[in-house]
Order: sequence, then C-alpha cells, then structure tokens
Amino acid sequence: MPLVNGKRKNQISIYDRGFMYGDSVFETILVKDYKPQYLNEHLSRLFKGCKFLEININKYKYLERDIKKIIKNKKNCILNIIITRGNAKKRGYSYNKNEFTPNIILQTSKIPTDILEFKNGIHTKTIKHNFFSNQFSYGIKHSNKLDSIILSKNLKKNIPELLAMDQSNNVIEGVSSNFFCLKGNTVYTPKCDQYGIEGVMKKIIINKLKKNKISIREKKINKNFLKECNGAFFCNSIRGIWPIKQIDSIKMSNNSFYDKVLNLILDL
Repeated sequence: MPLVNGKRKNQISIYDRGFMYGDSVFETILVKDYKPQYLNEHLSRLFKGCKFLEININKYKYLERDIKKIIKNKKNCILNIIITRGNAKKRGYSYNKNEFTPNIILQTSKIPTDILEFKNGIHTKTIKHNFFSNQFSYGIKHSNKLDSIILSKNLKKNIPELLAMDQSNNVIEGVSSNFFCLKGNTVYTPKCDQYGIEGVMKKIIINKLKKNKISIREKKINKNFLKECNGAFFCNSIRGIWPIKQIDSIKMSNNSFYDKVLNLILDL
C-alpha cells in the first residue's frame, strides 16, 4: 500500500492541488537489488522543482525514512515519489506558500516485463506535435504531462516509443524518454530548454561520455540530420538504454564508434 505523509493509505483529498491543478512534482526511480538507483540525482531535481514552485518541503523532514520504509523487502521495483502543494482551503489558482503543508505520496510498482525484450533494439517513428513550451519550468519534472498522454495513444507493440518533433520538425524527445544520435565521432542530443524534460539518465550518460572523452553536443536535430546518423538510442531511468534500429524508413548503420558508446553506457 502507498504511503501518504508517512502513513499507509491509498487516498488523498479531492482538494489536493496536485489532483486539482497538477500543482506538484514527481520522480520515477528504479530500485535494483534493494537500492534506489541515482537517488541523489532524482531527489536533487525533486527539490529543485519544489523550490521553483514554492512548495514548502521543509515542513516534511521524513522523506528518506519513508523511502526506506516503502521499498523494504522489495528487491526490484519502481518507486514513484509525488510532492503536491497540499490541500486547498478555497478554489482558485492563487496561493500563499506559507498556508500549505505539502502532501508526500510514495508508491511502488512492478517493473514491466517487456522492458528487456527491447534492449536489443526497436523501430520507432517520428510524430509532429504542438508542444506546450516549458521555458518557464525548464529543468523540473512537474505533473502536467498532457503532451506525453496525447502522444502515447500512438504507441504500439512494434513501436514501443516515438520520436516527437516540434512544429519546425526538430526532434524533442520520446514519449517518456530522451534521445541521442551519433554522427561521425560525436554524440548529439536535443537541448530541452524549450520543450521536453532533461532526464536524470540523460545527464548520467552525458557525464559518462565526457569522462571518457567522447565528444557530446546538444543541438537542434531535424530529420535530414537523422538521415546522416550512424546510430541512435532512447534512454530513461527505468528502461535504461533502448538502441534504435530504424526511424521511419531510416535504418541505422551502426559502426565501431556506436559500439564503443553503447558499451560505455549499457550498464548504467
């Protein structure tokens, strides 16, 4: 059963502002061998989001205790942490940050069994979408996920992830993952300062590549650029790395540099 503010329960108030307005932040974390993976990185982004939204997380000091409690005796699972502003006392969007006590919701779920079957590579398709700009909320993972929800209706068994493009035909990200591609001896990834989310796994990969002196650049990536690439992959914190075999009709002609990059990051 989930934990809500440290207590075993599976209900929140209908006046919770996370439920009413998406006034909340969240993290999704892989638990492997009883250990939450990259916990510090996830919590750093979570607290950054709370600070940006002025959610007074200082009123709740037991988050790490609750994490240990919820994953106890669970060797491998997915941990979700949601922090909402708290319960509204009146209707309306405005708020006084000092009047709210946040609601902290923790829950676990099983790791999907189909994740492993895509580790050897997938086919994906591009899809154009009129994204909501995230300029004002760059770098935080808030609970307004309508872009991903709308895009997800196009997912299929043989297309388990999509490559979302903005209205200018530039790559943004997957439905629930970040994107990398390789050209020559450089790895490229879209910059998420207008749309999309900077994933924890994306940052881990970038740091790993830099540490190994692999050239990595953030830039606008259009479909013509994809045609010149010799490898690509999706990543997120739960799936890890999903190599891409084909994007629309573009087949990835992987080479030794692609193999070198994947060997560095596959076990992250």
